[in-house]
Amino acid sequence: MIGVPLPIEAVLGGIDGAAAALAPDGAGAFSDAILTTDRWPKSCTLRAGGVTVSAQAKGGGMIQPNMATMLCFVQTDAVLADPDAALRSAVDASFERITVDGQMSTNDTVLLQATGGAGAPLPEGLLDAVLLQLALEIVADGEGSSRVGRIQVEGAASAAEAERVARAIANSPLVKTALFGRDPNWGRIAQAAGMALAGEDLEEIGAGSIDAAELAEEVAEAEIGLRLDRGDHAAHVYFSDLGHEYIRINAEYTT
Repeated sequence: MIGVPLPIEAVLGGIDGAAAALAPDGAGAFSDAILTTDRWPKSCTLRAGGVTVSAQAKGGGMIQPNMATMLCFVQTDAVLADPDAALRSAVDASFERITVDGQMSTNDTVLLQATGGAGAPLPEGLLDAVLLQLALEIVADGEGSSRVGRIQVEGAASAAEAERVARAIANSPLVKTALFGRDPNWGRIAQAAGMALAGEDLEEIGAGSIDAAELAEEVAEAEIGLRLDRGDHAAHVYFSDLGHEYIRINAEYTT
């Protein structure tokens, strides 16, 4: 609970117990140990060019940059000349591209450990692929979520405008509940975009400017595209739907 001090003696005892249980094959147990409202553990391992990248993550609710209530631990045997830059770039393309409920939190961590044991540099795109996989799993496992959406905004006047519009759509309760109900209501998308562009001199946005994937019952993902025709900038965000289970989890959180 935010604002409630942790029982430090129990924490210290837990650290001792966890240290005593360290093992070369302990990644699965670690993934399980960091879960909170998650419905499944999240881990990914990829190998390329003689290098391995492995990572474990948790996250379910209060997910919105800057990373919110999520944890991710990355291990690699690659040689990294600038690990901070490599990690920040991969995070920008993954965890900073997702939202579950538009909420940020007091806690977030992404930790990269690189041993250099492989004696080889990190192949281009390898770390990005691992973190993007985990980011998408976090969205898919958003508290009570059943579907994942992707909004792509193009033709914005600036990068900031594209980001603002994309997030307004991804975080709109009306859009998210439409995604949950498989309701292809493009007016809700236009409304969210208009809210983000309030005060701007806009051309009329019609159905021809919005591409929405079929929201059929059997489809687990939805693609939404919006063309603003105001410039050359673009942005995308992955987001989850909003359903009954999210309300139950958060209404009963402390009870």
